[in-house]
Amino acid sequence: MLAERAVTLLSAPEKVGKTRQWLSSRIDLDRVLMDTVRVTPNGVEQVQTVHHRLGDYFAATRLLPDAQASSAFSTDSRRPGGSGKT
Repeated sequence: MLAERAVTLLSAPEKVGKTRQWLSSRIDLDRVLMDTVRVTPNGVEQVQTVHHRLGDYFAATRLLPDAQASSAFSTDSRRPGGSGKT
């Protein structure tokens, strides 16, 4: 079973269009985000870059239309376990 999560963004009407445009270009399930992880075991720094593909965490992500000009609505379906591993 997939867990559904919804986010509603509230803002001034003139900012909502720009926010929707910005979000729509970033919610592609094939999008990969990179995270730099730094650890210092025994005082020795180790740096690793970890790649996170949105489709490994979410089955679907949608930006839905909203009747109010001052809000945007986003929903996603999280993969079971949410570990990023399929």
